Amino acid sequence: MTDGATPHTTTGTSPFQLMYGRKMQTKLSILPQLTDTQDQELRDRVEEKQWHMKTYTDAKIKAKIPKIHPGSLVRVRNPLHVKKGKPKFSEPLKVTQQKGPHSYTLENGKTWDASHLSVLPETFTPPSEEVRPAEPATVHDAQSRNQRIRKQPSWIEDYVT
Repeated sequence: MTDGATPHTTTGTSPFQLMYGRKMQTKLSILPQLTDTQDQELRDRVEEKQWHMKTYTDAKIKAKIPKIHPGSLVRVRNPLHVKKGKPKFSEPLKVTQQKGPHSYTLENGKTWDASHLSVLPETFTPPSEEVRPAEPATVHDAQSRNQRIRKQPSWIEDYVT
């Protein structure tokens, strides 16, 4: 019960006070009441703490801005379990627009987060529909390899049929 009365470090106020707009009645309520913080001050404090946590986390995990822009070719990683022998990535698709800082719309109309996309190099050319005639295979005379000499067991020689 006192967990709801304890002020959080991010907000500076208790969850009970945020929910009900007043201090929670506890056994410590006999202490002098503190003045309520202004709503804007509270929002500013939360925003500052969140920004601090974001910069700390980004520095720790070495977060990078995705290098995807409209017109680049990407492959979509299959979000589900992929069975053996099935491709983990889709065919190459072109990015048509950037929806947010990390989300992109592809030419098939679906929107994906950058974590599901794999950028193809600029020099990549998608496989063409043209079928090239196969070059005639040259037949090489293969040299025979030495084989081991097989010797049957001696008990087979004694066997009479």
